[in-house]
Amino acid sequence: MYHYLDRSVSSLDLGGRFIVWAARGWVQAVSRRQCPCHALGDGFTRWNATAALQSFSMAMAILNCEAGEPLYFRAPGHSRVSDDEALLLDLFEQAPRRPQNEMREMLGMIVPPTSAPSLQIAIETAAAALEAIGLGPSAQTGN
Repeated sequence: MYHYLDRSVSSLDLGGRFIVWAARGWVQAVSRRQCPCHALGDGFTRWNATAALQSFSMAMAILNCEAGEPLYFRAPGHSRVSDDEALLLDLFEQAPRRPQNEMREMLGMIVPPTSAPSLQIAIETAAAALEAIGLGPSAQTGN
């Protein structure tokens, strides 16, 4: 997580920038009482990432409703990655590689342990779909 913390969004790779854009857009849509899948649909379609949209939205919904502490996502266009955005980037980067029991344990520190399995499935499904099309985040600098 710390390798993403307070980085400029422009220094992220394409996958990292996409996830930050999607998370900020999701939060903005919900705050405007819009359907986040509808609000993000064109962007996911443009990047051939529609397979990740429902799972990404489910992960964000679980985080929004179940997180023990409110999560903070910056406004679209903000140049720096926030703490909670760094956490989300790390979760998506590590989901395909981290052992499932370790991932579930970590998620159980963010949401109630009873919500961790659903959050894990949503993140792993979205992360796999994004990684399959080259939009998985990496701690490396952007291109």
